Amino acid sequence: AACGGGDQGAMPAVSMPAASSTPVPSTGAQPAGASAIEAAWDARPDYVRHAHPRIAEAYRYALERPDVIEWMPCYCGCEGMGHRSNLDCFLRSRMAGGAVAFEEHASFCDICIETALLAKQRLAEGRSLAEIRAEVDATWGGAGVPGTDTAMPQG
Repeated sequence: AACGGGDQGAMPAVSMPAASSTPVPSTGAQPAGASAIEAAWDARPDYVRHAHPRIAEAYRYALERPDVIEWMPCYCGCEGMGHRSNLDCFLRSRMAGGAVAFEEHASFCDICIETALLAKQRLAEGRSLAEIRAEVDATWGGAGVPGTDTAMPQG
């Protein structure tokens, strides 16, 4: 695989209330309110807190916009870890009560980081989720490492 497995032990859980709906199509991960995002960010683990600024930026974006990142596959080989999309490289599944746990994997994987930051940049440029997904697939899909089994965005 392109990335190592890393320590898959318990990650800090941070409580986040249920989020309101968003116009971006979603398979379930919704952005939380600003105060919940700030609380989660303030409680982020050291591997994010002390990371290179690009790594921290990607983690912050995944926390703020899971409704974007969940549509992007990851081509680092993490499907063997049970990941379903690039979002799983940054955040574990949300738990009962709206808590979220950070995932350490992306903190040491350039493909994970670059995929999230590409999505952030292209969305800011006004690109659709389908256009961003096509660029992610074209950029990393031919490298010989299978991507995660990620649903295609609508539109």
